[in-house]
Amino acid sequence: MLDRTQVSLDSMAQIAVDAATSSPFGVLYNILRNGDLIATINDEMDYVVANEGRHTNFPNFPILDNNPSAGINTYDLVCILSLSGGANVTYVASRSLKATVFEC
Repeated sequence: MLDRTQVSLDSMAQIAVDAATSSPFGVLYNILRNGDLIATINDEMDYVVANEGRHTNFPNFPILDNNPSAGINTYDLVCILSLSGGANVTYVASRSLKATVFEC
């Protein structure tokens, strides 16, 4: 029987937006293995102006990396503003990426 490795990747980013008017905005979440893109998630949201403060979102995107190369692999989570709408400022306050390895 051939052994296979799977890596479960759970990613999270804290996205905060300041805008003067209600408008949609979007963030691309790119997950890279050893510098190569393995997943892209396009998260578009409708921003509604609050009475005070800014809108904060905590998107969480789990993915499964099937059969990555043997040895040490490096994973990165990259957040890119893809649609600014009326957003004055967009912050990525924190981000995390957790990898769990399964031998099948």
